[in-house]
Formats: sequence, structure tokens, C-alpha cells
Amino acid sequence: DIAIAGITITEERGEIVDFSDPYYDSGLRILVRTNSDMGEMSDLEGKKIGSKIGSTSYDYLMKTLDDDDGVTPYPGSADMYMALMSRAVDAVFYDAPNVGYFASTKGKGKVKVVGPLYEGQQYGIALKKGSQWVGPVNEALAEIKKDGTYKTIYEKWFGPMPEDN
Repeated sequence: DIAIAGITITEERGEIVDFSDPYYDSGLRILVRTNSDMGEMSDLEGKKIGSKIGSTSYDYLMKTLDDDDGVTPYPGSADMYMALMSRAVDAVFYDAPNVGYFASTKGKGKVKVVGPLYEGQQYGIALKKGSQWVGPVNEALAEIKKDGTYKTIYEKWFGPMPEDN
């Protein structure tokens, strides 16, 4: 009935599910090995790039890169990161919080996040189309933002919260 993950709210997805109010402002980032000199989208042209199949990051690469032959879709983020670490791909392009978390944990000292935030996006909770729970979920989100719980959770996992959240 309810799916909670890094689910980007899109018009296309909104045709098959209902979304809660946005709860996280995100976007897409580039992850490379620490010794890489790649730093922005134009550097990815003609390179081997890992992304997650069915994701907005994969769609963005397919729309943006002229030479997208090297874009490889992976079933999960762990697969992409393993491909980057084993040099099967030159870069990974995926959701900002996910690549940032990997860079500061298992990839620390081995990979780095580069370039600006691409395609600002918002995450929402997906609910079955026509769900009676959209209202209560939105009320719960508003309450945890109001009482400080959201800020506590955010800062535990992502560092200081931007002022406009």
C-alpha cells in the first residue's frame, strides 16, 4: 500500500501512484574514483557510466549525453559502486544522497562526488492510486517537520539541513 524509499516524484509516476507531499529535496550527482579528473557532465561524454535501471538518473543520461553508448544500467546501487571500484565503469551517476552516503562510508578515500547538483528533484512517499492514506501520511510528515523529528533524522544521515527545508 505504501512505498518509502528514494522515490522521485515525477509526472509519469504520478499516473500510476499517488504521492505524499515532498519530504526531501534531491538531485543527481556524479561519483568518480578519487584520482579521476572528471568534474562535470561534459566530462562523461564517451565514458563508461553506471546508473540504476529505471531511475531518473538513467533517463537523464539518455536525454543529455550525445554519446550515451557507454551508459550501463545496473539493477541496484551496490552493483554500480562495485563496477566503479573495480574499474568496469569510469563514473556513476545517481541520486545525490545515495552517492554522497557511499562516498562518506564504504567508498571513503576511494571515491569522490564531483560537479553540481543536476536536475533538482523531490522525493515522496508512493501510495496505491486512490489511497485513503495520502492525507494521514501528509499530516504525519508535517508533524515530524514541525516538532523537529525530521531535522534530527536528516542531520543524522545527511549532515546539516539546508535552511529552506
